[in-house]
Amino acid sequence: MKQAIFEIFIIVIIFNKGKSMLRFILLLFLVSPMAWGKEWVIKLAVNEVHVFSSEVLRHPSWYSVKYKLTNMVNLSFFTTKSVVPPFKNHDFIRPNNPHGWPFVSIDDPHDFGVPNLRPHLHFSDHTGVPAIWSKYIFAGTPLLVKDSLPQSIGKNSFTTARRPRTVFGSHHPDSVFIYINTGIRVVDLPKRLLELGCKDAINMDGGGSTFLYRNNEYDYIQSPIKKMRKYPNVLAW
Repeated sequence: MKQAIFEIFIIVIIFNKGKSMLRFILLLFLVSPMAWGKEWVIKLAVNEVHVFSSEVLRHPSWYSVKYKLTNMVNLSFFTTKSVVPPFKNHDFIRPNNPHGWPFVSIDDPHDFGVPNLRPHLHFSDHTGVPAIWSKYIFAGTPLLVKDSLPQSIGKNSFTTARRPRTVFGSHHPDSVFIYINTGIRVVDLPKRLLELGCKDAINMDGGGSTFLYRNNEYDYIQSPIKKMRKYPNVLAW
């Protein structure tokens, strides 16, 4: 809300009372990274991350208590009742992909009796088919970066709105790159992620759903803790 009010204030100055130099400076500020929100980058080994879920939507505190979590972020998009598939973890599986969304799968060869291979990530576009043998599967949209290349993102009300964002990505093989921003457009994410060294990335649920919980404290929430949204799953480490 504060960000929106600030932008309206700047626009009023630009089109009504500002001098030419002031208009230039303010316009430059609006389109530069300086206009983005606060950001966090968290880099982890893929075997450090875990996905916890519930068959009904739960408050983050439920996950932290039940699974003794000290670090977590929001993950999947969801409806009023459940996660948007495809999704899989140890407790829950919905392999269908009715929306044809891109998705991430995390495979752990140890689960199949292959001890000498490390867990690894796959970032699949909408044409991919989830493998039911994957340890974790979760969908997001849109795919932002693939093999160090920015993906084409159409402009619409969702992708051009400056809102909080949660991104799941990878910065080198078998790694996890978590990106949180309190106010950035989806269309600006690929460029920013590449600047930060991210090589693959997918946009997860954001807006009012974005939160960051680290070391048993909230680094970022958008409402009082008791009034936070409830979630079908979380990504923890």
